Amino acid sequence: MTDNAKNNPKITLIGRDLAKPDTEFIYNGDIGECADCRLHKVCHNLIPGRRYRVLGLKNGSVHTCPVHNGGVCAVEVVPAPVPVLIDRKLAIQNSKITYENDCTERHCRNHHLCFPDGLTVNGKYLITDVGDDTVTDCLRNKIMKEVRLIDE
Repeated sequence: MTDNAKNNPKITLIGRDLAKPDTEFIYNGDIGECADCRLHKVCHNLIPGRRYRVLGLKNGSVHTCPVHNGGVCAVEVVPAPVPVLIDRKLAIQNSKITYENDCTERHCRNHHLCFPDGLTVNGKYLITDVGDDTVTDCLRNKIMKEVRLIDE
């Protein structure tokens, strides 16, 4: 985790069942039932499509919610690094990249790692970790490395 992510946690509300330290989730935005809720601003203060990790609960209070069965709890979250495969030539720890992927091989066994939830094509990211192994079974004959990306 980068120092930036560690120093800038956000307080938000998430479903009680997800409100456990180290749980990761992707914030997908609000839905119609949320519009008139008095807690709307606290629940929906994250960036849609971004992956977050729960650092811990803020207090033990459970708030009623029309969407989450069992209510919501206040938690402290930080952006979470996203594992992804990229060209090994770009896999340099602490470097900044623009995530690009034009692969059309939807049936590749690595597809979920080349197009993980939580990243945006043409988004700017920092490589926080680089894996040791290379991936050579790419259907496009590329040699890939697994890295972890976090928003720049």
